[in-house]
Amino acid sequence: MRTLQLTLATLLLAAATVGAQAEDQIELKYVQLKPGEVQYMHMVQDTVGTMEGMGPVAQTMAQKFETWMRMDCLGVDADGVATIRLTYDRVAMSMNMGPMKMAFDSAIKDDPEAANNPIAAPFAGALSAMTGLSFEARIDPQGNCLSVKGVSEAIEAMTKDMPGGEQMAELFASFMSEEYMKDNWAGAIWKTPNSKVRIGEVWSDERRMPLGPMGEQVIKIKYKLLGTEVYKGRSCAKIGGTVAMGMGTPPEGMKVPGGGQMKMQMTAQDGKSLILWDYARGRMMLSKMSLPVEIVMEMANPKLEQPMKITQKMTISSSVETLDGPPPAPASAPVAATMP
Repeated sequence: MRTLQLTLATLLLAAATVGAQAEDQIELKYVQLKPGEVQYMHMVQDTVGTMEGMGPVAQTMAQKFETWMRMDCLGVDADGVATIRLTYDRVAMSMNMGPMKMAFDSAIKDDPEAANNPIAAPFAGALSAMTGLSFEARIDPQGNCLSVKGVSEAIEAMTKDMPGGEQMAELFASFMSEEYMKDNWAGAIWKTPNSKVRIGEVWSDERRMPLGPMGEQVIKIKYKLLGTEVYKGRSCAKIGGTVAMGMGTPPEGMKVPGGGQMKMQMTAQDGKSLILWDYARGRMMLSKMSLPVEIVMEMANPKLEQPMKITQKMTISSSVETLDGPPPAPASAPVAATMP
């Protein structure tokens, strides 16, 4: 009898332990959009820091870039691969760097700032052309981007009215390849493990993004499932992370418009990230990242007596948020980015 009681107690304890482990696990899985389904996203990148080499003293700089995107599922084939159309509904940018100040928002029509500011005008033309542009991506059931169409058309539209448009188009095309856009998609939706993960579990991800003559960008992220959090009424997995990034041109550098050569190295360490993932719907609700970055550029040009060296030290803060509907109308006219 004692043996039977001990066996039953052991089995009950084992069952309770398994149940507790199951409750501590969350399935982090991408769920494909359904045909006709629409999703809206807001992406923000804030950059603040200093720049040395453009004058006798270091200059403080601030820049903000925002995009509002619409994702339409055009259909899903027999293999579960979805065709997604991504459209830039609205684009905004502001910059503040000494005498160089500008602000632009594509949602504001006939903005005198964009028309009369010589700094803003070139950006306004490219960003206006960017608004309404669409790409088509093929996404497999695990959330991997298989292909992207429409990149060359987008580059042509963005650069046709820019100074040195033809050269700028060649420069953009050299690194805005299909592979680059595919990896950009991965950064927008977050690459899920597509498995059950225990609270406290740690895993890693590494992305390599080819940038043509600019070399390769390498991003290394270590994730940790912290627990759960309710966001906008949705139960979400709360995922923390540490981020490191590096990028650099080949030793010989790269050609730039005007006949010069440029060498560039970018390093970033000790970045922090946070993701809120709606695990019931398989959707990212919010992603945030803060990354301290150093960029060193050396530029050689026949018109310069000696190469110019520019060093930028900055903090880049970015976020991607899933919205409930189309982008809101701007509350007021855009203003130049705020200095740190």
